[in-house]
Amino acid sequence: MEKESIEFLSRENFENIDNAEFAGLSGFFGKKSFLQSSFWGFVQESYGRKCHYLSVKKGGSVVGLAMVIEISFLANKFKYWYLPRGPIFKNDLENSLKESVLLSLREEAMKKGVVFLRLEFSDHFLSRSSFLKKTKDVQPSKTIFIDLRKDLAEILANMKQKTRYNIRLAEKKEVVALEETDKDKAFVNFWDLIRQTSVRDDFSIHDKDYYYNLITSGGKNIRVFEASYEKQVVASGIFCFHKDCVSYLHGASSDSQRNVMGPYLLHFYLIKLAKENNFSFYDFYGVDDLKWPGVSRFKKGFGGEDFEYPGTFDLVVNNFSYLVYKTFRFFRRLLF
Repeated sequence: MEKESIEFLSRENFENIDNAEFAGLSGFFGKKSFLQSSFWGFVQESYGRKCHYLSVKKGGSVVGLAMVIEISFLANKFKYWYLPRGPIFKNDLENSLKESVLLSLREEAMKKGVVFLRLEFSDHFLSRSSFLKKTKDVQPSKTIFIDLRKDLAEILANMKQKTRYNIRLAEKKEVVALEETDKDKAFVNFWDLIRQTSVRDDFSIHDKDYYYNLITSGGKNIRVFEASYEKQVVASGIFCFHKDCVSYLHGASSDSQRNVMGPYLLHFYLIKLAKENNFSFYDFYGVDDLKWPGVSRFKKGFGGEDFEYPGTFDLVVNNFSYLVYKTFRFFRRLLF
């Protein structure tokens, strides 16, 4: 039986294959994420991270794609491959072939001296594979999405009464939502608000460079929208526009003027905008009642449908080095 072959691609060739071979594989039912895209690889490279773009072929046809982030640890002496929401497979690919693709990727990683692969595929069948080890999630495993193919009236009806009330209140207060196209200005406003929000709601945030690179390196895919009241920005959000889905990545709001309900109007504006531009899904990206109770309650107020990924799994390549890594991570968590 012919074995799968792995080919390393340029970012441009990866994008071309993605658009030609995987064009219909997107959204929540196709389960393809922006995290497995050429533009997200470009964003990662803007942080100085090394990315690989791989195709997996069987019988001359591409059956899988993977955007891989190479991450070093222990003074850059070891490395692993992180496949955010990946790899991705062709529709209707047999389960046995999916497992075979993973093992082929493992063989390729072994040649490159990689300790393990960290995988976040959407396939629940693969999560039961005996050669995978469940690990702590990197991306949120639970989310809520709104099906934008429904009528706006139905979308509104599915929201909680309090959410609809707050949207109407913001409209009555004449809160205005618009895109901030000046990337530097968008970053300054967002950074000011995210620092206020993190103190108010007691959660940690990324460093300043993370948000700046995300906003300025994401091109047309990463866009910042703001809600303003009396010419003061009261809410800001970073959104990803990719394929048929708009994803809410990060959000923040001001300590002042909270009574005008800017975040509610901001999301309603984005939902309408996405629908008007023929996107099929609006993804709130992550919910967790224990870790983020307030944020999750806010997102759930917009209705939508629950969706759960299998989670994050490690495919071990070098058992001894993987044990070293796990030991290092264990003691680091104890200390920090």
